[in-house]
Amino acid sequence: MKILVFVVGVSFLFVGCASPFVANVEKSPRSAEVQRNLSQALQSGIRLAGAQFAALNGKRVLVVTRAISGADVSESDAAFVENFVCQQLVLAGAIIAEQGEEEIVLLVNVRSFGVDVKNTGYPFIFLPLFYMAKYKAYVELECFAYNKGNRSIVMAPTSCIGVSEWGHMAILGISF
Repeated sequence: MKILVFVVGVSFLFVGCASPFVANVEKSPRSAEVQRNLSQALQSGIRLAGAQFAALNGKRVLVVTRAISGADVSESDAAFVENFVCQQLVLAGAIIAEQGEEEIVLLVNVRSFGVDVKNTGYPFIFLPLFYMAKYKAYVELECFAYNKGNRSIVMAPTSCIGVSEWGHMAILGISF
């Protein structure tokens, strides 16, 4: 019985979110939970522009997405944002066009897109007894649309900001 208690006690050192041996989340690919929360932040941010997307109903729209100079946004993140915006345009009745076939050009400037992590561990000697991690997914976009033919403004610059927050708690390496 003592051996079983010892083995279970030692296993808490190597298993669970509170373990010091858990790999850094920043170095691993995004989990489904992180991606879901980024999508929720993007959805809440795009909600502001959604009403203005209705003005693009039935029009051929070219979506141009770019990261603002100095923004820490990867190409895959910009492509994800572009695909999400295209999905919202289709839901609003717009027709996604290739370059050269468009009536309207929609510029989407990605100012920020990512996750902030705040980890708090309360150590008991060398073993974290209680560990809490709080995450904040954030998205900041600016959308602007103009008519390609006469360069008139179809959609005034709209700032789209979305946030999604969640957290995890672990006690003795068991995550809740």
